[in-house]
Amino acid sequence: MLKKVFFISIFLLALILLARLLAPSWYRFLAVDQPVQNAKVLLVEGWVSDTTLKNAAQTFLEGKYSKIIVASILFSNEYGINSTGSLVYNIRERAKYDSLFIKAHSKKVSGEYAEMLVMVNEDTLGETSTTAEIKKYAFPIPQQVDSIQQVKITFTNDFFDFAQKADRNLIVDSLFLDQTFVPNRTDDVYFDRNKIDGLSTERAYTSRAGSAADYLIELGIPAEAMYTIDAPNVEFNRTYTTAVAVAAWMEENNFPEKRMNLISENAHARRSWMLFKKAMPDNVEIGIISSSRFDDDEIKWWKNKGKRAYVFNQTLKFWYAVISYFFV
Repeated sequence: MLKKVFFISIFLLALILLARLLAPSWYRFLAVDQPVQNAKVLLVEGWVSDTTLKNAAQTFLEGKYSKIIVASILFSNEYGINSTGSLVYNIRERAKYDSLFIKAHSKKVSGEYAEMLVMVNEDTLGETSTTAEIKKYAFPIPQQVDSIQQVKITFTNDFFDFAQKADRNLIVDSLFLDQTFVPNRTDDVYFDRNKIDGLSTERAYTSRAGSAADYLIELGIPAEAMYTIDAPNVEFNRTYTTAVAVAAWMEENNFPEKRMNLISENAHARRSWMLFKKAMPDNVEIGIISSSRFDDDEIKWWKNKGKRAYVFNQTLKFWYAVISYFFV
């Protein structure tokens, strides 16, 4: 029995040592870096971190790129308000309405659910507390309001419980004026943060591509070189869905460039490259640039619990993609 335990222990130790020796090689396999020379287009996945966006901006500005495409999955219509402030809707189709309806919900934190104050133009319609379930809240509009120019939903009791590490947020599912649906994510909607004075606002982006593109422009990318592409909102296979949307956009717009480099995030890079190459027409040559958040990711990723879980997760997703798209 002792001899069996001894050999099993030696075997497990050998596996651990082998895994450690191969760890940098496996990381390099996933975080592949093979850019196409003389590419004119830089393709960026919109979901990536600010670090990768900064690397993308530097790569674009230091290279000979003339165009940059940012693509990602569309958000759902749901809008999460995670700090004190107002979700403001500018109404283009101005008309008289009888009622305003809001579907919303929240999480109870420190004994309270999120509360919202609702206004039309400068008139307060009411204030209510939400629940954990999505409910429809009705607010009658005063008869004297002949035309609605603006609707404002204000989150009034933001709170973070540090002991429980729980954040109270207001989730706005949808808004209706009578039976007219008013989307949460258009150029006519913005979030006014904190003091609600118009000095700290942000767009209600339709996708991460929009916010990533704006950030890249802040970093020095010319706006005229920027293209953003929104892919359908799907629960699974998001990378391939995004790749298909980019390929379709290129075909629909007769996009002339046929050489491009995709920039993605470390261990996600090979899967993205593989799926984008599968989605692209045969006459498009696409390379890959891997961006790491930290310089020591390659040699130390297995020492950090979070990084280790991320690489293992990307490993599983890579093999899932291989089996799903090339063998099934």
